[in-house]
Amino acid sequence: MNELSLLDRLSSFLLQTELISVCDDFNKCQAKYKIQNTIMNYDGVTLFQSIKAKCQDFNLHFDIKFSFNSFDPILITSQTTDSILQDKINSIKDNFDFLDCKDNNELDNLTGLEVIIYKDDAIDKFNSTHIFDIKSFFSNFKSGNELNFLFKLKEFNINKKIKFFLWNMEPEFNTCSIYFVSAYEKVNSIGENKNRELLINKRNKSCHFAFDSELKFVPDDFKLLLPSQNEDINKLFDNLIVTLSLVYLSDYSDFKLENNELVFKLKGYRLINDKISINEIKNDSTSILYDIYLWVYTDGNFIDKLGLARNIISLYIRENDITKLSSGVLKSIESGYDIYLKENVKQYIEIKNKISEFLILQSDKASEITKNMFSSLKSSLWSVVTFFISIFLIRILSSKSYTGIVTFEVMVITLFFVAFSFVYLFLSLKEVKEEKLRLLNKYNTIHDRYKDLLNEDDLNNIINIEELQKNDEKYIDERKRSYKKTWILFNLCIALVVILLFCYTNSDNVLTYIM
Repeated sequence: MNELSLLDRLSSFLLQTELISVCDDFNKCQAKYKIQNTIMNYDGVTLFQSIKAKCQDFNLHFDIKFSFNSFDPILITSQTTDSILQDKINSIKDNFDFLDCKDNNELDNLTGLEVIIYKDDAIDKFNSTHIFDIKSFFSNFKSGNELNFLFKLKEFNINKKIKFFLWNMEPEFNTCSIYFVSAYEKVNSIGENKNRELLINKRNKSCHFAFDSELKFVPDDFKLLLPSQNEDINKLFDNLIVTLSLVYLSDYSDFKLENNELVFKLKGYRLINDKISINEIKNDSTSILYDIYLWVYTDGNFIDKLGLARNIISLYIRENDITKLSSGVLKSIESGYDIYLKENVKQYIEIKNKISEFLILQSDKASEITKNMFSSLKSSLWSVVTFFISIFLIRILSSKSYTGIVTFEVMVITLFFVAFSFVYLFLSLKEVKEEKLRLLNKYNTIHDRYKDLLNEDDLNNIINIEELQKNDEKYIDERKRSYKKTWILFNLCIALVVILLFCYTNSDNVLTYIM
C-alpha cells in the first residue's frame, strides 16, 4: 500500500515538505518539517477536509503550525472551519510573497512547519493509541526505560483489548491482550482475554507485589504470539515477561522506576534477596521463567506448586543471578511435584480409609441403638411373661384347678407390671431419640475435622452428610416403630388376657361385686 501516513498528509496538504525530526509517544506525536518550496496545492482545502474526517474517525486532534521569521506563526487545527482555513491559506501566501525567498536555503532560514497529533481522546474513548513513527515511539522504552512502558499502559483499561494503530506500514504483531494493527485495514476478530482476576487473586494469596493496586498485568500480556520484525521491540516484551514472571513467583517484589529495577525476595531452600536491572535481562531466561509461571498457575494446587518451584529455583540459580537458570529447572520442578503428589496420594488414601472406617462404625452404631431398644423390649416382656406364667403354674399345681387362678390381686400386680413396661417403653424411646441425634451430629463433626485436609467438594462426595443422616435416621425410625408396635401390642394382649381370665375364673365373685 502506497498511501501516505496521516502525519505526512497533515504536513503536506498545502506545501511540499521534508521531515526533520519526529518525537512520538503515548499521548502525542510531534514532528518538525522544512518547507521545500512556496508552491501551494490548489486543492488544499479539499485535502484538509479529507484529513480532518480521517482524524475524527480515530478520535484524533491536531495542530499544524506554519512559522515565518519576523511574522506571527499561523496555526491550523482540527477545529478550523473551511472559511477560516481559506483565510489562513491566504495569509500564508501573503507571507511568502512578502518574504520573496530566492532559493531553498533562504526559505529554510525563514520558514518552518510543525505538526502535533494529540492521542488522549483515543485512549479514553477507544482504549487505543496510535504510532506514527515506530522507532521514535519505542525509543522511549529502551536503554533503561523499559518499566516506563508498563506505567504508560496503566492509562488503558487492561480488562479490554489494547490496540496500537500503526500508520507507517509496519507489519502487525500482538500478544493475547495488546495488538499492534494497521490503521489502514479492518481489525480482525480479537480473542478473549486471560482470566486476569483469577490469576491476580491467586498471586496475592502467596505473593506481595508493591504495585498491585496500579499494575494489573499478567506475564501473558507481553508474550508475543505474533512477533515483531523489530528486535528491540521483541527484547522489550521479553524483558517484561521475565519481570512479571518473577513478580508472580516471588514472595515480595517492587519496582524502582528511577533505576529501572525489580527488587524481589524469594524464599526457597535458600533465601534470594536481590534486584535486577530490566534492561540487562538475557533473552535465554525468558522462556524458562515464563514456563515455570505457566506451570504454577495452570491447574492443580498452585500454592503447593509455587512453594515447590521456589525451593527448586533457589537451588538452580547460577552465578547468583535468577535470570541465569539452567534449562532443566522446570523438569526438576515437575519431577519433584510428581513425588510430592505420590506422597499426597498415599496420605489421601489413608485419610479416605479412616473416614470409611468411621462411616462403617457409625452404621454399626445405628444398629446398636435399635438393638439396645430390642434388648430392653425383651427384658420387659420376659419379666411380665415370667410373672404371668409363674402365677399360673403355682396356682394350678397347688389347687389342681383353673378356678380362681387369677385373683384380683394378681390382676392388679400384672397390670402394674404392664404399666411399668409402658413407662420403660417411653424411657427407651427417649433414649433412642437422644442417641440418634448424637449419632447424626457426629457426621458434621467428622466433616469439620477433615475439611482442612481435603478439598471441600471431594470431602462432600466422601461424606455425603445429608444422605448418610437420612439413611441412618430412616433405619433407626423404622426399627423403632416396629419394636414400639410389638411392645405396645404385647402389653395390651397380656393386660387383656389377665382381665379376661380374671373375669372368667372368678365369674361368681365378679357377679357378687357387681350386685
